[in-house]
Amino acid sequence: MDWGQVVSGLIGAGLGTAIVEGAVTIFQQFRAGRSHGKFLAFRIAVELEAYAERCLNVIFDTHNYESSRGAMGKLFVSLPPFPSYPDDIEGWRNLPPQVLDMAYRLRAQHDSKQHGLDFLLNNIGFEEASEQCMAHCATLGRDALRIAASIRQYYGFPTISEEQAELLDIETRRPEHGAA
Repeated sequence: MDWGQVVSGLIGAGLGTAIVEGAVTIFQQFRAGRSHGKFLAFRIAVELEAYAERCLNVIFDTHNYESSRGAMGKLFVSLPPFPSYPDDIEGWRNLPPQVLDMAYRLRAQHDSKQHGLDFLLNNIGFEEASEQCMAHCATLGRDALRIAASIRQYYGFPTISEEQAELLDIETRRPEHGAA
């Protein structure tokens, strides 16, 4: 065996070790990033479910106000505040594009509908703005639940319980005030 073969063997072994270590490091970073993105997605789903519940509360309060002739509840002309998404750059980078699209598209819809309500309030009147607010709450609340369910399904997170789903069912649930 001559020194050329020994040097070649050492260089080859060193290169092989560097490649394996680099691949392991990249794989670990990839896994950590995916876990980070998964945790962020879970947080977004929970925030959107809470937003849907706030939308439902606006609908209930308005129905209570109308059915009690103002004795309880109140009229709304503003949508519930939209959730603040976490400032987690690494988490956002690791989310699939469809989750990003759904989350930010709903925020844009919320902002657009709120601007429309502000216009109605300032130019048409309180009652028209209040009626539209209820309709927008129903639409946005339903969309928030749909997006949260999609995120949960995509990542394999537990779904909300049937009892929670019934509570948040904006389409069919109506206040019981004044029921016979």
